[in-house]
Amino acid sequence: MTSTTRPVAFVLGESINALGVVKALGRQRVPTYLIQSLPDPVSGASRFARPFLAPDPIQETHAYLQFLESLQKALGAPGVLLPTTDVTVMVLSKHREQLSRRFAFVIPPPEVIQKVTSKEGFYELAVKHHLPVPRTFAAESLEDVEKIMTQLEFPCAIKPYYSHVWRSPEFRERFGRIQIVKVDTPEMLVKTYREFASYDPRMVIQEFIQGTDDCEYSLHTYTSRNGRQMIHFLAHKIRLDPIHHGSAAFIETAHEETIFRLGGDFLRKLGYRGMSSFQFKWDPVRGKYFAIELNPRFSLWNFLEPSCGVNYPYINYLDSLGESFEIPGDYPDGVKWFSIERDISAFWAYRKEGSLTFWQWIRSYGGPKVCAEFSWDDPAPFFQFLKKMIRRFWNALKKRIQQ
Repeated sequence: MTSTTRPVAFVLGESINALGVVKALGRQRVPTYLIQSLPDPVSGASRFARPFLAPDPIQETHAYLQFLESLQKALGAPGVLLPTTDVTVMVLSKHREQLSRRFAFVIPPPEVIQKVTSKEGFYELAVKHHLPVPRTFAAESLEDVEKIMTQLEFPCAIKPYYSHVWRSPEFRERFGRIQIVKVDTPEMLVKTYREFASYDPRMVIQEFIQGTDDCEYSLHTYTSRNGRQMIHFLAHKIRLDPIHHGSAAFIETAHEETIFRLGGDFLRKLGYRGMSSFQFKWDPVRGKYFAIELNPRFSLWNFLEPSCGVNYPYINYLDSLGESFEIPGDYPDGVKWFSIERDISAFWAYRKEGSLTFWQWIRSYGGPKVCAEFSWDDPAPFFQFLKKMIRRFWNALKKRIQQ
């Protein structure tokens, strides 16, 4: 099968999540469309994909579906859908019957997606299947928060019910990039809830798991459409952005049989299919791993895996089409992935608190590594990234001068 006759892969999403998938497919000569609802010049600059700006999948769902179908009609052949955001997974699941007439894709069953995309739903599944998780309470009003406080131990953590709510441009413009907020007192919990409730009053309040940032792990697993193959790949998180409560900025490959067992057993019990990104944290006080969340999609650092011989996007593409795929061999430990933008931000924050020196940061880059923004065979996204950083620096400098 030549590249001109292969079905087109529709990569749904933005940022380095989508860029990693695009590059992994492009290196296998898969024709790729990058479908974005927020214009992102970095991922859109990749030579491996043709970018399209689509309607918002949540605010304009009907128009979004029509947009995908119009692109497919022009091709005259089925396409393959590969979601890289929570929102696009939820849209695919809700409209899977309509989309399956024109597209091939492998995602979990609808009842699984409905549960795992909400923090409360994931907690319910975890308790049901005996997966160790922090105690979690759902709140939809200030009255709920006040009732929950009698059952809480502080510190605790507050999170959005649906992760994408705190990733919206409006939320981030006001509060920055946060995924979780640690609260130390009942008064701080009430204050934090009130601040965030205007965006969505549905939140979860969770037991806080002790341990430093390097106690976190991310397990990526692909489960074939027939459920017979399950391929694990684990990364040890070294630095986060934002620090302490963010997502990966600098990670390295690792093996931990306990996490493989916990994650694999849970996914089998769910009848899971497709891609998953499973977050775990080691609690040094209790001496055990806790599952934090499960995302049914490609994650931020997905380009590390193809660089280690485990090409999840291509496996997903072939499996969606009902084609056989080769089971990859084992991967090496100690291969690092980093995002320039995210790790520079993390470095300054760790340095400010006194937990990381400049030379410790530099030495951490020794050994084999993969950069999210740069690759020799696809350099254009890196130059777009540089433009973005120069523009940001210039705007910050002008603002300081004007003050």
